[in-house]
Amino acid sequence: MSWVEGQPVFPAIAIPVRSKSDFECPKEHLDHLWKLLPEVTKVIVVGWRGTELHFLRRLDQLLPQRVFFYIVAGSEKAGLETKQTLEQSLENSRRLEIALDKGGFTEFVVNGRADEVLWMKYP
Repeated sequence: MSWVEGQPVFPAIAIPVRSKSDFECPKEHLDHLWKLLPEVTKVIVVGWRGTELHFLRRLDQLLPQRVFFYIVAGSEKAGLETKQTLEQSLENSRRLEIALDKGGFTEFVVNGRADEVLWMKYP
C-alpha cells in the first residue's frame, strides 16, 4: 500500500473464478476494501474479465453513483468483453464511464498512461 495526496492506494489481485462465493485474501483486507469502496471514483482494470459474480454484486452495492473504469486488457476484443460484462453486471450502468486502453499493462505504464489515469480528476 502507498499514499497519494493523503489517500491510500494499493494494487488488488483477483483470481478469476466465476461461481466462487468467498475471497482468497485476509478478512482485514476485505473489510478495508468494503469500507473504502463507497469513496472510489476511478477503477483501473488490468487483465480482469469481470466474471466473478459475487464480487460484481458487491461492487454494485458499494460503489458510488459515478465511477470511471479504465480497462487495460491487452487487446480490443478482451477490453470490449470486459466493458460489456461490467455494463451488464452492474445494475445501475448509467453511473459508469468506461475507457479502453489500446495496449497491454507494460505499455500502459511505460508510456505514461497509468500516471494520466491516476492523476486525472473525476468527476
